[in-house]
Amino acid sequence: MLRTLLKTYWMSMFHSLFSRGSKKRASRLKKIGICFLFLYLAGVFLFLFGAMFFAMAEPLHGLGLDWMYFLLMLVMAFLLMMVGSVFLAMTQLYEARDNELLLSLPIPVSMILFSRMLMLYLTNLIYGAVVVLPALAGYGYQVGLSPLQLFSSLLLFFLIPLLAISISCLLGAAFTAVGSRIRHKSAAVLLLWIAFFAGYLYLYSRMFTGLSYLLTHAAEIAGLLSRILYPLYQMGMAVGEGNLLFLAYSVLYCSVPFAAAYLILSATFVKIITSNRGFKKTRYREKRRGRYPVVAGLMGKEWQHFTSSPGYMINAGIGAVFLVAAGVFLLVKQDMLSQIAGITIGGVSLKEEMNSVYLAALCFLGVLSYISAPSISLEGKSLWILKSCPVTSRQILAGKLLFHLAVCIPPLLFAQGAVFWVQRPAPAMAAVMTVLPVLMVILCGQMGLMWNLLFPRLDFLSETQVVKNSLSSTLTLLLSMLFSILPILLRLGTGLGLGIAQEAYFAFWTAAAAAGCVGLQIWLNGRGARRFEEL
Repeated sequence: MLRTLLKTYWMSMFHSLFSRGSKKRASRLKKIGICFLFLYLAGVFLFLFGAMFFAMAEPLHGLGLDWMYFLLMLVMAFLLMMVGSVFLAMTQLYEARDNELLLSLPIPVSMILFSRMLMLYLTNLIYGAVVVLPALAGYGYQVGLSPLQLFSSLLLFFLIPLLAISISCLLGAAFTAVGSRIRHKSAAVLLLWIAFFAGYLYLYSRMFTGLSYLLTHAAEIAGLLSRILYPLYQMGMAVGEGNLLFLAYSVLYCSVPFAAAYLILSATFVKIITSNRGFKKTRYREKRRGRYPVVAGLMGKEWQHFTSSPGYMINAGIGAVFLVAAGVFLLVKQDMLSQIAGITIGGVSLKEEMNSVYLAALCFLGVLSYISAPSISLEGKSLWILKSCPVTSRQILAGKLLFHLAVCIPPLLFAQGAVFWVQRPAPAMAAVMTVLPVLMVILCGQMGLMWNLLFPRLDFLSETQVVKNSLSSTLTLLLSMLFSILPILLRLGTGLGLGIAQEAYFAFWTAAAAAGCVGLQIWLNGRGARRFEEL
């Protein structure tokens, strides 16, 4: 039974990546492209963590603090697992669409829960490998790994995910239980995620400063860890010094919390996922409603879906949050940003190209929201209801596109206002800095609809799976990011266009973006609308 559940989950996940619609298989070229994309992303993270651990291995070994090196490896792997699975646990365990179907089958609840936790475990192994493999390679290259160190490292590599799963599952259970008793659950999840992500960004921004401090005060930090956080000290010593007794303790530190979490969740799993009470029901009151345009009504439907899905808001709408945060940061930290003007890239001073830098930043942050990309797939099995309404396919697509713009453009205008307040560009450049980012947002929304029409995914277990892992979302995000930074990459990276005034150079790209928007809109109104009718 466990094998069947795991096979079903994996088939669903791979079908969401390697399928075109519900009945069409992906081409071999598409499969190769997706595999190449994931290998590229894995290579980037392996390189980043490898460079960081490569810089720490020899200094810590010279101080006789090898155990601290391996402790940092385990702690960073654990933190990455937590970042990757804390919200995934809530959506995969408690908000999966097939929970009620599985409960209606003669399958033990403990088996359903264990299969879901096992999938989280395998996912966390992938996250952990991104940290552990380059850390072991860096230490082995500079210092040399003993067989006992290698054995202890690999053993804890397979056990650390159990601790991460224990914490993330309990947090997911607690929040799901609380969320079933509050009215605005999506808003609460969004605020929690923003706070969580802000803390992560703060820690990441302080990483290199902390690394320098660690290397200069390693001995004092080691003494503090051995006195206050003794279990962590034991885990580091288990790998760094090959202490078998401490290794046995480390195994208990990882396995006992997992066993306890599994027993607790087995007893409360059904109650949590079937609980839907605790707040007052909305009382119906008859009111006279005015008439609204068809597209406005469709936008209202998109708004209700967007705000009721935390995974949709968090993943597809993050660009709007970044734009507001960037605008506030720009107004508060004007003196810090003036230091960037002293940087020289390829012999070009950024002081002369600050308008270009701000423009590229506005375009880049503006396209980080890809709300339209999964919007058709998220209709799911209810797509027939939308298609049965007395509206045309063009109106449906227009409603989805306009909702994308309604969410993305107001934060963009706020960030543009902050840039104009700080930078005070000339009128011609200000016009370009106003129009080009807006066109990029429109282009992103249109591309999202186009890719979703070409690669829909109407059968899924959770909405987060469609928003994060679908091909339409991936292509929209990556291509939009590429197009948004391409002008400044060509100008500053290759020197192409440096002999042209900034206003004229970016006016050309504005015209190109406008032409792209017109072309995509023609496609959506024609072939795109017919494609939607065929779904």
